Amino acid sequence: MGCGNGDEDTASLIDLSGPSATWRAVTTITVGQTPEGIQVSPDGRLVAVTVMNGSNKPDNSPFRGPGLVRTYRVEGQGPALRMVPAGEARVGTWAQGAAFSQDGRRLFVGNMVENNISVLAVGADGALSEGGPAIPLPGGSAAVRTAER
Repeated sequence: MGCGNGDEDTASLIDLSGPSATWRAVTTITVGQTPEGIQVSPDGRLVAVTVMNGSNKPDNSPFRGPGLVRTYRVEGQGPALRMVPAGEARVGTWAQGAAFSQDGRRLFVGNMVENNISVLAVGADGALSEGGPAIPLPGGSAAVRTAER
């Protein structure tokens, strides 16, 4: 996590396929200013990262931007694993956690200030689009999780 002063922060992909002594970061990518939540899709093909992006800064801050969620495709195997940008969508202010639906076709993002959860459709390639109206909450969402049926 960064300081939210315009810095570009990173996420790393860890290869856990070998013995624990060989676990290591195989890819580190820039994800934006102040990532808050990270979630892997049920099939392991996609990673979603919520990025505050200065959305919690005052309107006159040079570091203020819209809340974002970004998706990345996981490609390759073993030491050749990498994350490739797949999609991006604007979400609410101070976006927190993210959760994929059981089938991986929807992404839910908790928005602390708006007291709601953004609903996004996830394309087969990881692209994001509007997936339905926001789900209202009685308070700010600090974490999101889906449950098995």
